[in-house]
Amino acid sequence: MLVKALGLTLEGAPSFKDTKEHWAADAIATLKASGIINGYEDGTFKPNQIISRAEIVVMLSK
Repeated sequence: MLVKALGLTLEGAPSFKDTKEHWAADAIATLKASGIINGYEDGTFKPNQIISRAEIVVMLSK
């Protein structure tokens, strides 16, 4: 939803080890390429985990 709301075009290749086969892999890669998300220190994004208020605030502020 964030990719569409910001009008971003899909770009980048999946770079997190747990998103390669995920349905939102392209959107996640786009957000990473745009500098909006960074993922976790272990190289994962945890795409099925619920986003906390703090995490969405960080994404929106970027």
